[in-house]
Amino acid sequence: QGGYGVSVRIHDPYTGIDAHAVIVSFGDGHSARGRKRFLHRYSRGGVYEVVVHVRDKLGNAGVVRRLVSVR
Repeated sequence: QGGYGVSVRIHDPYTGIDAHAVIVSFGDGHSARGRKRFLHRYSRGGVYEVVVHVRDKLGNAGVVRRLVSVR
């Protein structure tokens, strides 16, 4: 409902992403899974840590963490 948002897009041009294994934590207690694109709106501005758990189609897994500032 707030006007603060973040967009997350997961892409691997070499082996491809296993979308079923994707989990995104938005840092405010909410998470989403099972896609390659996400849009999340925060209820208030601030600095949040977005954590993305991914796996490619070969089975290689990884975690990406990014701080985002929403105003």
